[in-house]
Amino acid sequence: MNKNCTNCKTNVAGLQESGAIDTIKFMESENFLKKEYKSLLLILVLFLINLVLFNHKMINVHTDFGREVFFAKLVSQNAVLYKDMFNTFLCPFSYLFNGLILKFLPVHLNTFYFAGAINALVILYGSYFVARKFLSRTISTVLTVFIMYYCCFYAGLMNFLMPYSYAVVYGLSACIISIFLFLNYLNENKKSYLYASFFFAGAGASTKYEYILYAVMLAVFFAFLKKESLKTYVRALSCIFIIPLICLAALMLQGLGYGDLKNFCDIFSSFVHQPYLKKVYEATFYFNTIGLVHLVRCLAISGIIFFFFRKAAAATMIIAMLCVLFSLSAINYFAYDFWCFLPVVTLLMAVVKFKQIIKDTDILFITISAIVISCKSFWMLSTNFYGRYFLPLLIIAFIVVAQKYYVEDQKLFEKSMCFLLIFLCFAAIRLNIALLLMKNTPIITNRGTIYEQKQTAQEINSLIEFIQQHTKEQDRIVVLGNAPLLNFLTQRNSVNFYNHFDEAIYTAYGENRISQAYKTDKPEFFIITESFCGGYGKFVCDEIKKTYRIKRSDSVLIFEKI
Repeated sequence: MNKNCTNCKTNVAGLQESGAIDTIKFMESENFLKKEYKSLLLILVLFLINLVLFNHKMINVHTDFGREVFFAKLVSQNAVLYKDMFNTFLCPFSYLFNGLILKFLPVHLNTFYFAGAINALVILYGSYFVARKFLSRTISTVLTVFIMYYCCFYAGLMNFLMPYSYAVVYGLSACIISIFLFLNYLNENKKSYLYASFFFAGAGASTKYEYILYAVMLAVFFAFLKKESLKTYVRALSCIFIIPLICLAALMLQGLGYGDLKNFCDIFSSFVHQPYLKKVYEATFYFNTIGLVHLVRCLAISGIIFFFFRKAAAATMIIAMLCVLFSLSAINYFAYDFWCFLPVVTLLMAVVKFKQIIKDTDILFITISAIVISCKSFWMLSTNFYGRYFLPLLIIAFIVVAQKYYVEDQKLFEKSMCFLLIFLCFAAIRLNIALLLMKNTPIITNRGTIYEQKQTAQEINSLIEFIQQHTKEQDRIVVLGNAPLLNFLTQRNSVNFYNHFDEAIYTAYGENRISQAYKTDKPEFFIITESFCGGYGKFVCDEIKKTYRIKRSDSVLIFEKI
């Protein structure tokens, strides 16, 4: 009897140390929000502070963000995706959703910032609640703050509020909600959670193709559970198709036909087979050895932190200060590439403990979900690229697997991991401070203000001034070499279909088709970068010169119709 009691005490102590009892209480409580309010309030306060600090400073004026706002405006004016414009992202939801928002809210950069902020907050709170399914309140809070500073707020293109693609962040929030609901279903066996989880998986799949894999995985995972009847499975599966079918119906009601879809598929097929596109993905999707050095660094630094937390407090403080100083001197590594091999490492950790993890359905599910969603960055999860959007779920899965199956001293592991995450937050904050200070010159327009580096801001302001003085509101301006942000800011239309290029899109269209379309549409102005004319777009540029006169020639070439 005494022996049994001793074992009971040991088990309870172990659960308390790991935070498991805290998590179980969280799960069982009907009023868990009241129990979590301190953490949730801290996250909200930090989020609002950053929302003010980063306002107007998370927009990249040269690349993809311009496409996001310009296409959304076209959709709000009843232009049809895949018919009137070419969307390099296969799935339509984000453009339809943002277009719908612009029907009710002002066509302004602040509207996009507001939409991105709400979605980012959903991602942060969703990450917190998913983490709390497995981890203590302390590490879940630190983890969410880490996601906020390391992933969400970034004064560059790959941020969560005004990103290169709203599809990737809308899809991420949908998948996180789906994962949270499915974990609830596994714990409580309520079918409403199951159906809602499948619904949000379908919403994610309709935003960006990376999340289609998650929806398929969810359907297969649930089938292997064999928990419900075939009727329930069919009902759940049908929920996946609700949002995709609504999107398709909306497009068809707008006038999208079979011929339009076939034309789009032909162009898209040509686009994905371009050699240029492979160059974009070769550092992330394809196997490479670039990240091996980063992996060794990551393991060494993590080991040092874990080791010194076993020592005296003085040694801990010394190593903490040294780590912070090191992070400031190697900022790009810690802010971008520290987690580069996380998908591979997480997968290997799960495979090694497969016999144990297969018994824990919830941990198996979160691990597979995180790995499947991050497939696009499997070999190189750089937060300077797509990896920023896949890190939140992966870091949760990694910590859960490590704590459950690889760590004996749970309290030590939690302290070490919290320190590591805070340490990496400082690296991200240091990088953002440098970027924010550089963006000190405003670009002020009727559709919003953007802060950029002085030279860039001066160039854009000069172009905006020229457009306002030398063009009419009804004039169409085609901006080549950049995304069409200038059209949005100056309230000037462009041609719908051939309004922006990179090398892969340009080649997919075909230069003869592009040139012929311009001869037919006859836009009033072209604004073309010299790199476009001197590079892959030389043929089209030469054709434009035959029927347009040069109005201005400096950092860009401006052509006016003769």
